[in-house]
Amino acid sequence: MAAEGSGQIADVSDADLASVTRTLVAQPDVEADDRERFFGQVQALVEDRARRDWPSEGEAGISIFVRTDYPRQAASALNGSKPSADMIGTDEPLMGRVFLLDRNASQGWSADLPASDPGEIIEWLSGLPFGGSQVILVYRNKLLLIERANGAQHGMTRQEPIRTEPPPVTREGLFEALDSFHMSHVLTPQNCPEGLWRRGHAESYHTGPTPKVSIQAQLRTFLTGWFRGQLRIDREIPTEIGRIDIGLLIPPSDPSGGLTYWGVVELKVVKSFRHSKSGGAPVKVGPLANARDVAKGVQQAHAFRTNRGCACAVLEIYDMRADKTADPRQHAEVQAVLPACSPPPDMRLTPLFGSAQQARDAGYFPTP
Repeated sequence: MAAEGSGQIADVSDADLASVTRTLVAQPDVEADDRERFFGQVQALVEDRARRDWPSEGEAGISIFVRTDYPRQAASALNGSKPSADMIGTDEPLMGRVFLLDRNASQGWSADLPASDPGEIIEWLSGLPFGGSQVILVYRNKLLLIERANGAQHGMTRQEPIRTEPPPVTREGLFEALDSFHMSHVLTPQNCPEGLWRRGHAESYHTGPTPKVSIQAQLRTFLTGWFRGQLRIDREIPTEIGRIDIGLLIPPSDPSGGLTYWGVVELKVVKSFRHSKSGGAPVKVGPLANARDVAKGVQQAHAFRTNRGCACAVLEIYDMRADKTADPRQHAEVQAVLPACSPPPDMRLTPLFGSAQQARDAGYFPTP
């Protein structure tokens, strides 16, 4: 039997190819580390249930997810445990239960919780052999996910809302995602990826060895979770005109094709000091060097948008300067390239701070 449509693959129709392509936006994030991968999969599972009005659930309002490499072995510490599999594909009740799952949150073992009070549950978990594992608490009534990445007995490491509606795939929706990433993942050294700041010298605004790469990797993981099921997020995508920092690809709305580019995000870091590869003192960076880097980013974002034929192009400028008074976007070097990049990409200046106190002083946290 010949393939339908274009016939590029024998005996496979374009509709079948498009169907498979759509699944690419919902796959586990295999580039993320185990912690992020587990959190993303639990988030996807819980938000799917919330958007379907919590099928099969009773009165209970809390569930617990624990990541473990050996779910069966860990389950031996629980009374009445049973296997759980294909979590995203079934309507097995979640509330009132603890799930010991693999890093993909797809299979493992589960058991009834011995209590409904969060404090009692945390105390119970802390005394179990797997009490030091990553734990995610799901609060159905408050629509909250609370992560304790270092174990139940340790403090909260992340809090995320359970979204009952998919986020909009729009320019404004992307800005909302970038704003959320800024506040939760890079605003201060207390919540930023390794390599962003020079260890022990963030308050002096010494950048680390890999500021852009560190942001890029974390941002790709974050956007994958944010737009799960809607967009595929890739980074360092090679093209004939250079590498795209972050590419956002959307599945076909009909059986006529595969993933296409919806948007691109180019990343730049402006700084007061750059890391010395030789291990010496950090090297001072002036306004002209920063402005030239931003101008290059404008040209890159514009070129990638044109080359890929996508609707949205953003230049996200992470500001790691000690003195943030001057806006590098207004520098003559940047203004000079704008006429040739019409319409210019959205240029966002996103401030990072060397300490939580400096962020609070700038108004990014409420006064304690």
